[in-house]
Amino acid sequence: MTGVTGVLAGPCARGALGACLLGLATHACASWRCVDPWSHVYVSGQDLTRAGMQCDWQDPQAQDGPAASVDAPAAVSVGPRRGMLVLAPAARVPGWLLPGPVLQASVGQTPYDPLIASVASAYGQDAALLRAIVQVESRFDPNAVSSRGAIGLMQVMPATAAEFGLPRPERALFEPESNLRTGAQVLRNLLRQFAGNTELALAAYNAGPGAVIRSGYAVPDFPETQQYVRSVLAIWHTAR
Repeated sequence: MTGVTGVLAGPCARGALGACLLGLATHACASWRCVDPWSHVYVSGQDLTRAGMQCDWQDPQAQDGPAASVDAPAAVSVGPRRGMLVLAPAARVPGWLLPGPVLQASVGQTPYDPLIASVASAYGQDAALLRAIVQVESRFDPNAVSSRGAIGLMQVMPATAAEFGLPRPERALFEPESNLRTGAQVLRNLLRQFAGNTELALAAYNAGPGAVIRSGYAVPDFPETQQYVRSVLAIWHTAR
């Protein structure tokens, strides 16, 4: 996600778009009430049912039920195969349900797609899954560095890269190919460790395999990890 660019809304698309883009959208802008697989509520000017959302037409003037908590929103890609948008849950204020912001997702190809496909093939991984991890981890920024010191496209820790034999990882991880190859190896090992369970492998990629094991071979009850797994899986399923 790279920033708020607007608000999906039926009437907005027919003349009031400027007001919505300025953040002046009201409940009248919403035409559909959509729910994702994790029961987060969204409002949209489009029927997104075929993108994995269950949507019901709503009267723009009608009151609506409670929206999903905005304390821990889930990012869900919708649209064509690669995902054109990421919708944030609708905001609930007294008497109103405001459309959630439309966040730009990865649109079409990125400069790293051929390399991601090549690395995925070399390590027997699903290219769409690898790409989804890159999108969530770094938003395709090879120079990204987390507060914990994770580096590059797949946010690999230097200590982890060293375990996989990458020389001078503090520098090498800024190189897209080295980063992707190391991240793909980490993911491959985690998938093997957790018997091909993608959800658990992703949780372990984020929180470490020990946390998954201590949680009884389940996604740990960490908001960050649960959000991470949801986001990657949503983008991956959209792209498949």
